[in-house]
Amino acid sequence: MVNKKEMGDKDIQKYLEETTENVLLTTFRVGSNKINYRILNMLPAKTKDILGKINLSKMPGNRRINDLEQANLIKRIRHEGRLEITDAGKAYLDVMVQFKKEIITEMSNLI
Repeated sequence: MVNKKEMGDKDIQKYLEETTENVLLTTFRVGSNKINYRILNMLPAKTKDILGKINLSKMPGNRRINDLEQANLIKRIRHEGRLEITDAGKAYLDVMVQFKKEIITEMSNLI
């Protein structure tokens, strides 16, 4: 962890910018995987239902769920066997929907 008392304002700003960039890139890397993106769009749901719909066995499916959870895109409610999308996950999907609209607009201008 960072000790703010030992850092100057410029160091704190640099740390925040680098950390934010890392979180942002991780979020988009994990969220933009085709299967992970499908998972996000199925939530909220039971974990076993998600695994059945994406046609993955327990271990590879849980690996994807863990990645999404570590990227703060989903929340796992273990004792209920459920997955929920986080506020960050909702914001990510909103950005992706808007981006998709922009791409469609640009592509339609090319046709």
